[in-house]
Amino acid sequence: MKKFLSTLFFCLVCLVIFAQAPQKFSYQAVVRDAGNNLVASHAVGVRISILQGGVTGNAVYMESQTITTNANGLMTVVIGNGTTLSGDIASIDWANGPYFLKTETDPNGGTNYTIEGTQQLLSVPYALYAGNAANGFSGNYNDLTNQPTIPTIPDNVSDFANDANYVNNADCNNVSFCDLLNMLTALQNTVDSLADVVAGNNPPIEEPCTPTSSTHDIEITTAELPYTFADTTSQAGTETGTYVLLRTNASGCDSTITLNLTVSAPAFACGTSTLTDVDGNTYNTVQIGEQCWMKENLRTTKKPNGTSISSGIWTPGSNSVTTYGRLYSWTTVMNGATSSNATPSGVQGICPTGWHVPSDNEWKQMEMAAGMSQSDADNTGWRGNIAAKLCGNTGWNSSTTANAAGNLSAPDRNSSGFSALPAGYYVGGYGYFGNYANFWSATEASSDYAYYRTLRYDYAGVDRNGNFKSYGYSVRCVRD
Repeated sequence: MKKFLSTLFFCLVCLVIFAQAPQKFSYQAVVRDAGNNLVASHAVGVRISILQGGVTGNAVYMESQTITTNANGLMTVVIGNGTTLSGDIASIDWANGPYFLKTETDPNGGTNYTIEGTQQLLSVPYALYAGNAANGFSGNYNDLTNQPTIPTIPDNVSDFANDANYVNNADCNNVSFCDLLNMLTALQNTVDSLADVVAGNNPPIEEPCTPTSSTHDIEITTAELPYTFADTTSQAGTETGTYVLLRTNASGCDSTITLNLTVSAPAFACGTSTLTDVDGNTYNTVQIGEQCWMKENLRTTKKPNGTSISSGIWTPGSNSVTTYGRLYSWTTVMNGATSSNATPSGVQGICPTGWHVPSDNEWKQMEMAAGMSQSDADNTGWRGNIAAKLCGNTGWNSSTTANAAGNLSAPDRNSSGFSALPAGYYVGGYGYFGNYANFWSATEASSDYAYYRTLRYDYAGVDRNGNFKSYGYSVRCVRD
């Protein structure tokens, strides 16, 4: 018959670390033999079982250990560190209790267990269950199960639905402006909340009440809106309109708010702001003197009205169109406009809206801003000594000629920021990539010729001359 001795005390301690709760906990007991004598400083054998449901419940985990007691007969066991006999402590569902701890002890250090005790596990060991919660969510949304659906936010104002039935747009004949009005409608649920956002001074409607009306003037730039216009060309100018909101409360009292809305483009800052052509290509800009130039070669395949350019357009061989742009005949560049040598030229040609093809005089103005003398600028042929100041570092064949387009060591290399690249030219076939950068002007030299500018890799000057209008040259546009 087994002898049962109650231990002097029972202590469970949860071992906690920051990263993850360990699958183990401590148990302490004072061991006495059958004669009630302390088993001090002696090896004892212990078998530990975790029972589910009651003192006679099913053992979901069992392990054995050999522990040496201290001088007071106290043994300290870390449950989870022993030799597993059955089950897995890590897989215990601590939420599905109650659980009881059964200990069987052999004071002689073997496996002849003569001392037995069973006690219910209370709150402390369940910190192991809390470990599951600690590891339940990493902080990464993608680790969640049953993820909530996040609605897609439209990129364009025109993607919003105008679903507020109390709205009446009295002046809505501009597509992009209507997009903005629809955005305001969709984002606000009531007239009161919209007025609070816009003006901050619309009083709530009281019942009963007298019909009221108010007018608010609103000025906003496209840069202040959280969405872009579907029609990006509308950002080039200013749009105005009237937006009327009408609300009827339960008592039949009407409150009308009129918004006089002005939407304008943000201020253009040359060198920081970019421009976009009808093809969707975006270009950097550079301020040279009093002019704002495109810092990259034009690469559009469409006219400003959106129709495709059907002739007089070429790609620069196998080289990157994004880097070197496209080549165009003078006739294609002008897009039906007549020659101009005005400042500004007034010739949009195939340039984006708000930009134009530079005249011969505008080229002279840029060259003088970059350091060319007036007398050199007025001459034809190779003039001045500023090629390196106008040229970027990509693609050029190397030259040791001082200030030449291909001299990458020139001390004032690309100091103008114009960043000319040697896209070559098309004359019955493509050639001279790396050697030449050629640019059209909007000015005729004769009935067959038009003025152009050329930079050559081994020349320090800039060539001003006329050539056949059918040749394929690069294009840079100037802001109106």
